[in-house]
Amino acid sequence: KAMKEYDMDVLGLPETRTNTSHPYANQLCRESSQELPWAKMTIASTPRYDQTQPLSQAGGVGMISAGPIAGRRLSEYRDPVGRWASQTFSGSEGIKYTIITC
Repeated sequence: KAMKEYDMDVLGLPETRTNTSHPYANQLCRESSQELPWAKMTIASTPRYDQTQPLSQAGGVGMISAGPIAGRRLSEYRDPVGRWASQTFSGSEGIKYTIITC
């Protein structure tokens, strides 16, 4: 909602404190994608393979791109232990640029 209200194209989310392997975290991501159906989301956290662990955990990052820039996203990267996430976009004259959230 904040992205729409403040007309943001990219939102970095440091220290999300979310266990992204938790089933409820996946549900939240699906609900967010309904709010911004054209958005691209990249999230990373320290892996927890036991889904019975709590939703909250230290660390984690996220990044959302929306609007015209989302259509120019070429790739994304998630650090395997949740320290940073990035999205790479195509710019004018063939230039690529990467935005990193950490």
